[in-house]
Amino acid sequence: MKKERTSILLPKQLMLKLRKKAKVKNLSLTAFIALTLQEGLRSLNESQTHISAYKFNPPVVKGDREPSIDISSRDSLFEVFDKDSS
Repeated sequence: MKKERTSILLPKQLMLKLRKKAKVKNLSLTAFIALTLQEGLRSLNESQTHISAYKFNPPVVKGDREPSIDISSRDSLFEVFDKDSS
């Protein structure tokens, strides 16, 4: 795999933790950071899959009259919210 050189600024305490964990796993700091980033990205992709699988299906209730507010009007919605908060 082709590698690229980069520079990032990390908090000192985070760098200390990274160095310690890399040493415990007997990895170079570069290898440990690359592995940690790969695992984080894999985890992120898995969690996004679960979120996108969720479907919101609200119940639909047919009424016998027109709605009393226009939900496409921001001002109408704020008027109702202001009445409810008083």
